[in-house]
Amino acid sequence: LKSGYYTTSPWLLGVIYKQEGECIIGFNRHLGLCLVFDAELWGILDGLSLIQKKGYQKVVIHTGNLEVVKAIQDVHLTDFSSALL
Repeated sequence: LKSGYYTTSPWLLGVIYKQEGECIIGFNRHLGLCLVFDAELWGILDGLSLIQKKGYQKVVIHTGNLEVVKAIQDVHLTDFSSALL
């Protein structure tokens, strides 16, 4: 096993909200035993995929995981309309 903190549940659960707080869609994925870091990234990826399919052009991602924020910052963004706050 890799070193780090592991999830206590094999399921990833996520909810996407409009800016006004209205729920757009909920989603889940079976991950099995995995690192919390990996689960966070899967949640962001799944959420972005769903929101793109719904036709939304802008998104704000909320996470309390600094390691995930740093990993996203390290990715080369080709879309200049993207911003990481």
